[in-house]
Amino acid sequence: MRIIELDPRKDPAYNEENCACIGYFDGLHRGHQALLNEMIKAAEENGCGKAVITFDRDPLEVISGKKQKQILRRGSLYEMLEKRGVETIFLIPFREEIASMPAEDFRKNFLYRLHLKTLVCGFDFRYGYQGKGNAAVLKEAQDRPFEVRVIDEISEDGQKISSTAVKQFLEKGDIESVNRFLGYTYHLEGSVVHGLQNGRKMGFPTANIELDPQLILPQSGVYAGYGEAEGELYRAMINLGSNPTVSESSRLHLETHLIGIEEDLYRQRVRLYFTKRLRPEITFNSLEELREQLLKDRETITKTSEQVYEF
Repeated sequence: MRIIELDPRKDPAYNEENCACIGYFDGLHRGHQALLNEMIKAAEENGCGKAVITFDRDPLEVISGKKQKQILRRGSLYEMLEKRGVETIFLIPFREEIASMPAEDFRKNFLYRLHLKTLVCGFDFRYGYQGKGNAAVLKEAQDRPFEVRVIDEISEDGQKISSTAVKQFLEKGDIESVNRFLGYTYHLEGSVVHGLQNGRKMGFPTANIELDPQLILPQSGVYAGYGEAEGELYRAMINLGSNPTVSESSRLHLETHLIGIEEDLYRQRVRLYFTKRLRPEITFNSLEELREQLLKDRETITKTSEQVYEF
C-alpha cells in the first residue's frame, strides 16, 4: 500500500484511476466500514484501484484548537485498511490554510486532481471553510469529473454509529458496546516495559504495556480479554489503573496477566483485545486480599466465552 501526501500546489505523482472514499477514519467503526465496502464495490465495477482520502490529523483539532484523543494508532489504521484491500491512501495535511479554504477550492485543489471514477462519502461529510461544502453540494457540483455515492446514517437501537459514540462508551468502560459499534474487538498495543514485579511475587506475572498518550483509553478497571504475543493468542486479565493497593502514585498503568505464559516479554510488542469489563479497580487492605481477588478474576476469565473478532 502506498501513501501519497497531497499538496494543493502540485499534482500528485501518479495517473492511475481510482475509486475512493473520504473521511477521517478514527476507529474504523461500522459507519466507516460502510464507506469502505461501497468504495470496494465501485472499484470492482469500474475495474480501478481502491483508495482512501483522509487527513493526517483530526480536522476538529485544527478547527477547535483542542487536542483530540484517537481510538486507533495511525499504524493500526493503515494496517487495517491494507487488510481490507486499500491500495492507496491520499493524505491531506490538515492545517489552518486547509480549514479556511473555500469548498470550491477544496474540490479543485484536492478531489478533482485524483483521477477518480467514484467518490464515496457519508451523509454528514463536510468540507471547506465553515463546512459549507457537504455531500449534497458535492453531488450538485456541475464541474465534478466523477460519480458521487452517499452513504446514509448507520445506526443501532436508534443511535448513530460514530467515533464520538465509541469514545463515550470507552469512557464508561462499556466494552461490549464499543465492540458492537466497531464491528471488531477493541484493542491496544505497545511495547512491554519494566514494572514493579508485584504481580509476579503474588503468582500473577504481568506484562506492563507502554501507553500511547495520543489514544483515548477505556475507564480504569479490570477487563477480560486476550493478549497476542509472539504470534500466539492467550486469555488475558487486563488491568488499567494506578494499582492503589501497591502504589501511592496516581500514574496510569496498563498491565496484563497472560494466562498460560510465564516467560519475560520485556521489549516485545503485545496486543491486548478487550472483551468485557469485570470490575472497577479496588484498594484492598492487604496483598493477600488482592491475590484472592485475582484468583477469582482469573477463574472468571477462563470461563468466559467471548471471542476475538478481527477487522
